[in-house]
Amino acid sequence: MRAGLDGKTDGLEFNPWPQNKPAPCSSIPALEAAKCATLQGKDAFRAYDLTLFKGFFEECEDIADRDVLIHLAHKAELDVDRFIYDLDSGAQRRLVMAEFLECLANFGPYAQGVPLTSFNNSPPLVGCAPIEVYRTAIMRQLEPLAR
Repeated sequence: MRAGLDGKTDGLEFNPWPQNKPAPCSSIPALEAAKCATLQGKDAFRAYDLTLFKGFFEECEDIADRDVLIHLAHKAELDVDRFIYDLDSGAQRRLVMAEFLECLANFGPYAQGVPLTSFNNSPPLVGCAPIEVYRTAIMRQLEPLAR
């Protein structure tokens, strides 16, 4: 329920995943697709990122499915031919996996949720948390500077 309330500030509506529809088995294809959108610039990434979130949270789209990711690239008005080329190259998947392995090396068992946020190598915040939790974590990092 909180996801629905938090998302409204970004213009997102949360719809519970239908019980008769299988949920995506992985977010890796969506992460790879987002990196492909980034290759087309910051504005392209922002448009695609929002389209991915809307596709998943509002339309219950399987963001692990290649055809869905391409459909979302059309909706985000990306250069779809370039997007498909970049997606099929596998280069962005290698970057996603390298980042995942780095995260595992740095955070071990904590590296199981999204988002994962760490401040100056402190134990990370994993998963959605209220904004107050993030503020507290940031203030703890700033305390030594105030002394």
